[in-house]
Amino acid sequence: MIAVGIMAVTLVQAVTVGMSENVIEGSARYLGGRYLVVGRRGGSYSNIVQDPERLSAALEKAGFRPSIVAEREIAGDNEPTLFFNGESFKVRRVSGVDFEAEAPVFAKLAFTAGGVSGLKGTNAILVSRQVSERFGVRLGDEITLSLKNNSGLLDSGIFVVRGIFRDASIFGYYNCYVDFDLLSRLMGEGGDAAGSLGFYLKSSPGPSDRTARAMTQALAEAGFPTFPSLESKDDADAQAAKGGWEGIRYGVLPVERYIDAKVMDLIRAIQLVSYLFLAMMLVIILVGMRNTTELMIRKRTKEIGTIRALGLSEGGARRLVMGESLLVASIGFLIGLAAAVAALLVLQNIPFDWSDGFDIFLKRGRLSWQLSPAFLALNYLALCAMTAAGSGPAAKRAAAISPAQAIASLE
Repeated sequence: MIAVGIMAVTLVQAVTVGMSENVIEGSARYLGGRYLVVGRRGGSYSNIVQDPERLSAALEKAGFRPSIVAEREIAGDNEPTLFFNGESFKVRRVSGVDFEAEAPVFAKLAFTAGGVSGLKGTNAILVSRQVSERFGVRLGDEITLSLKNNSGLLDSGIFVVRGIFRDASIFGYYNCYVDFDLLSRLMGEGGDAAGSLGFYLKSSPGPSDRTARAMTQALAEAGFPTFPSLESKDDADAQAAKGGWEGIRYGVLPVERYIDAKVMDLIRAIQLVSYLFLAMMLVIILVGMRNTTELMIRKRTKEIGTIRALGLSEGGARRLVMGESLLVASIGFLIGLAAAVAALLVLQNIPFDWSDGFDIFLKRGRLSWQLSPAFLALNYLALCAMTAAGSGPAAKRAAAISPAQAIASLE
């Protein structure tokens, strides 16, 4: 009973942690960084980062060591449209990226054809499998991208499909990637500015929210105007709508605070379900352990009375019963944990990409999982607590057994 309960709880929790990591990884690749710089002019919802190199240098000087600096240009509200063989299709977002700097990030994409090697400075475009199937484009085909530039005029460029990736989540559907400089020129960007700036840190000094606040504080100390406080992208938009400042204000958010809050709410809801499931299993274990130990004491009354006659104290009898119960619980925990790992190893090899909506939680179309030491420790401590509570009455009864009582027992 203990093994089955621990196996079920561990399965749910391990998959939940994996799903959460996949959402964060996918959104970081889509948005361009694990930590994102939010820049807003008063009255504007558009993200802008002026002089990104100076801003990056300020963070590095403050002790933040990025493994990747992701500077991007974004065409989202510019009505980006793809044309191929007389057909057109409006895509949600076109991201201009530095394929060389972000190669480790895009290497984690599941490509059905092509890849990211050697694309920097070329007219390459990466499209999703959905876009490819919609148009019937293949690797090496030329495709035209049209959009409204920053002057409000239509402009277009010809790109060659160099990669087709499999990502049916909201981070992949109708999303394309092209070279940063080419998209900047197409949009008519001038000066030293970027539509997005993000960072992947070599090591985080603490929880993501605290790290983001520390990065914002570092920007303020370096002389950059910053938001007084920043909790989410919607918070930045609300403050920008009120305006009341000149120039650009900056802040830093972890990517999970930047994406739609409903996505992370879903993850937290699944985590809550796992805790509720754990609580339910613990109650069942409590009742089961109580009944089992009570039966054990009735069956062993003579044995307990005999060792009491040989000098075992009341406390010793109590510890004997409690120790056996905790040993049984520990063995059950280990068996359940081993069974959960075996089941997870099987599940991670089963493709789940048949459901487009579920793909946001997957890695390369498959479930991924991660055993959290904190979760395992919590599970074990909670199991020990319930075991002690369940076996407590029986242990107290064992301590009260006398040799005379044992001789008179018919058990």
